[in-house]
Amino acid sequence: MKRDDLADADYERLADLAEKGFDPATFRRERRGRPSLGGGGTSPRIATRVSPSVGQRARARAAAEGKTMSQALRELIERYASGTASRRPGRR
Repeated sequence: MKRDDLADADYERLADLAEKGFDPATFRRERRGRPSLGGGGTSPRIATRVSPSVGQRARARAAAEGKTMSQALRELIERYASGTASRRPGRR
């Protein structure tokens, strides 16, 4: 908001409110960012790099399945972490 957006009457009203005081208990803290995935606290971020062709194919598949990349990657990491990720034959 620019100073020019307020009329003198607005400044008077705000000054009157400030002189009366504010109850901090009535203030609401605005949360920024996305909500936690775990129901509280923060969700750790995991970053990685892939080749351009893998990234392009992954984005295309996620879009075809109606998912975001975050959703697709969370599913993959959950399967890996729970031990249910499929393994290629002959690999440990």
